[in-house]
Parts: sequence; C-alpha cells; structure tokens
Amino acid sequence: MKNLWSLQVGEAVVAEELSKRFPPKDKYQVFIPLNNQLEDIDLILADLYKKRYVTLQVKESNTREKQYPKEKIRWGWFRINKNKLGKQKIKAVDYYVFLRHSLTEKREFDNDFIIVPSEDLGSKMEKGETRIYGKGFCTYNFELIHKKGCKKDDPEGYNCNKKNCEARDIKIGKNKEKVGEYSKYLNNFEQLRQKLKKPVKRQK
Repeated sequence: MKNLWSLQVGEAVVAEELSKRFPPKDKYQVFIPLNNQLEDIDLILADLYKKRYVTLQVKESNTREKQYPKEKIRWGWFRINKNKLGKQKIKAVDYYVFLRHSLTEKREFDNDFIIVPSEDLGSKMEKGETRIYGKGFCTYNFELIHKKGCKKDDPEGYNCNKKNCEARDIKIGKNKEKVGEYSKYLNNFEQLRQKLKKPVKRQK
C-alpha cells in the first residue's frame, strides 16, 4: 500500500511549529492533503471553532552561517516557478513558508520561517523586485541577520524582536545588493492568526 500520509522534512517542521503556536486546545488543527499529487498546497491551518482556514506551501533550504561579535548572519536559497505566482495560480495558496534551518552545537534544529502571502510575492514579481533565472524561476537568496538581544519568544507571536532582526533578499556576489525587504515576514505567525479571524473569501 502506498504511504499517503508522509511529509517532507520541511513540511513536518512547519507543521510541528504551527501545532505549538496554534494548539488543538484552542480549536486549531493542522491538516495535510490526502492527495499527494496535489500541487501548491502542503499544509492547511484551520480554526475549527470559526470554520476558517489558510493554505500553505513550504519551501525548504539548508543554509550557512557566520558568527560575528554582535550578530549572527544566515543565508537560505529558494526558488519558485514564476508561473505559480501569476494571478491565476495564487488563488489556491494563501502563504508561502520559506524554512531555513541548521543544526546547533547541541545538534538541535534552529529554525527561521519567512511567511509571505502569495499575493505579496506575486506583487513583488510584477514590480521587478524578484530575480528570475533560468527557465522562468523566481529565485530568493535570503540573508537573515539576528543581532545581539534577539528574543526567541516574543509575545506578539514572533520568534525575534523586530528591532533586532532583519530578512532581505540579496544578489549573490561581492556587493550583495538588496533586491527585496522581507523583515516583516520573518517568523511572523501572527499574520496567520489575524487571517483566520477574517471571513474566508475565496476567489472563483
């Protein structure tokens, strides 16, 4: 029998994090599509009490890190077929979750989540704020900066103190020119909570 319930590592990490932040005791649940051939949607976060949900696609990257006296800089590289960010395709997926993780000295996962509404990604692409390489792939090289004083448990729902953390898409090379700003999306799970408070309006 074919295993229909298996998750990729990145999807499992995101699902676990969502379950911690949106616990079942508060009437939240994380679902996975039974159809493993379904494109675009990897996870569904639902508020069972209000009967509302958001759909998520997970993108995973291994990264390198550099330590400095006052900050930690991490990188993650991702790509998305640009056709999936067109106006007709972004209807199915509410958010893209870019997962950057690495192992700590204690051999534990240290994760960062850049959670971006698909409409925002589509808008950035249309405005020319996204690099397109090869056969039409939107490419993101995220540089994450965690400065000294970064908090791991922010009451607003962020892993990081917004004043002490940055996320930006940069060009690879000596100059590292910034392509797009993504700091407001870094570990921002609160936007999912706010989205679930609004009535679902699905486009036809």
